[in-house]
Amino acid sequence: MLPSTGLRIEICIACLLMLSIQPISTKIVVHGFAEEEKIFDVDVLDSSFRWPSPIQPNNSICYLIDLEIKNCTAELMDFLAARAFLFRVTNVRSSELYIPVNCVYVEIEHCKRTANIDISFAGVDNLKLLRISGTPITVLPQSINNLTKLEQLFLDELHLVELDLGLLKMVSLQELIICQMPQIKIIASKTVFLEKLRSFHIVDCNMTELDASKWNFPSLQSLTLSHNQLSRIPVGLNNFENLTYLNIDYNQLDSFDFSVFEGFDYLQILSLNHNQLRTFKVGDSIRLPSLSALYLSYNRLNGVEELLKLDLPALEEVDLTLNDLTWSKELDQLVSRSKSFCFDVNSPNCGRYNFAKI
Repeated sequence: MLPSTGLRIEICIACLLMLSIQPISTKIVVHGFAEEEKIFDVDVLDSSFRWPSPIQPNNSICYLIDLEIKNCTAELMDFLAARAFLFRVTNVRSSELYIPVNCVYVEIEHCKRTANIDISFAGVDNLKLLRISGTPITVLPQSINNLTKLEQLFLDELHLVELDLGLLKMVSLQELIICQMPQIKIIASKTVFLEKLRSFHIVDCNMTELDASKWNFPSLQSLTLSHNQLSRIPVGLNNFENLTYLNIDYNQLDSFDFSVFEGFDYLQILSLNHNQLRTFKVGDSIRLPSLSALYLSYNRLNGVEELLKLDLPALEEVDLTLNDLTWSKELDQLVSRSKSFCFDVNSPNCGRYNFAKI
């Protein structure tokens, strides 16, 4: 489960990108778990490249770091990373890049000196994790839909202007992260069906609105939309009844309608920190039987009467830190319903109780 507060997507990525290998300042590195590191200092990789005899690329990890690729064929790239488990490309200059067919994990990062690099995934049948970061591509390669075994896709700090989810056909995708793309518009020209998608994060993309009505993600459990400019909850949010975690921190919400959560029997954590919330709309008989944590800090709430209408039998933690609240009998009732309660610990408005209940 994702952290309940202070979610930063870079932490999530760091946890998922196995091995935690630090970049090194060299050109080509082939590293095996059972062998010493092999380093080849070249400035240009082209068809004339040969492995020094008797070394053969029978290793687990292959890096291409800070070099230029010219007229490099798919066959050469496959030879270069013949049995690579992880293939990482950092600060490479090339108009095209072939991904070795046997790779399981691929990272393409910080290739900022190459605009619209053509990345080919042809024949890459076993790829499970793909991260493209800090590279000025404006469109995703069409061949990305050939990755039928891809489980995790990270798109970070690219120059994408539009991403049409309706065109994605990665049937095995379980996690999709889109972050640090302030110019992007995320649409779905047609219904997108990603049956296995469990975790979807759109973070720091400057979105003012989002239409999720065509998202058919029956397995979705975790949704993060933090660090955007949303002034209202996404259209179609009520379709994701299997959610256990929802984070809409750091947006511009000024009201919130809990009626969208009718039937959300599995939702455990709802985080709405750092918005402009003043009011809630609850209506009648909204029951969230699994909700254990409700985070509402750094908003503009001046009352909790509507929150008391919610049926929250599993509630354990409430955070109302730094709102415009004063102590009231309604707030007293909310305290009695939770095991952990944070309320303006340092605020002069705290009147009767200037504390955090633990």
